[in-house]
Amino acid sequence: MTYKYGELKPAELARVVRDVGVAILPIGSLAWHGSHLPYGVDGFLAESFAEKLADRVNGVLLPTFYSSMTTIPEERSLAVRSEIFRGLIYDLLNGLKQSGFRTVCIVTGHHAEGHLVELYEAATAFIGAELYVIAAAPLEVIEDESLLDHGGRWETAQLMALRPELVDVATLDGQLTPKKSGVIGEDPRCAKAEEAAALTNRALDVWANWVQQPDIRAIERFYVRRIKTHAEYLEKYAALSWEQAAKAWWSSQE
Repeated sequence: MTYKYGELKPAELARVVRDVGVAILPIGSLAWHGSHLPYGVDGFLAESFAEKLADRVNGVLLPTFYSSMTTIPEERSLAVRSEIFRGLIYDLLNGLKQSGFRTVCIVTGHHAEGHLVELYEAATAFIGAELYVIAAAPLEVIEDESLLDHGGRWETAQLMALRPELVDVATLDGQLTPKKSGVIGEDPRCAKAEEAAALTNRALDVWANWVQQPDIRAIERFYVRRIKTHAEYLEKYAALSWEQAAKAWWSSQE
């Protein structure tokens, strides 16, 4: 059963917090993903996955949070500054802890390097303060880097499975470079909805297991491994702010 935070009355919320103690926060972005996908794809995918997870673990689902940092620097992509994002996440986690929640799942559809590292660091900080925080992109727990694309095969496949009417790969033409097509990863014209559905179910099993059988050391090791996957990016741009790093990386793309 899924409980929605905004729909619960005080006595109902108090009971669910006491009996279940799990909050689930989806994070989306409004960002360019090419001509074939809508600006809100990250939010749609995060929200759908969070709803499935909430149903699986009887968690309390919060409204989707559309305040991402370091989106691709395109004129209609929206982002908040990294220090604002960091403050928002820490304040939300602190508020959920004070409300009595014992576990928080942050499901992010946006998986830029700086955005993810900020989530890992916030999660680790609150684990040290006795709040069990799982923060990742939906498919990230499978730990296959090819699945974390941007407008590519797997992001497109996930939206095909969820909202096929919002996908139009026929608009893609020629060479799919990041700056020309918004695609970072495999060709989205290879996307298949049924493949995404199978991966989503596999990832849900991992998330649900982590919620139902908490293992702080395992989650902390997961964050260490995830940060290592960004080692090259961090080594090259660590001296810059996340915003400067994103722009420097983008300028190096074709």
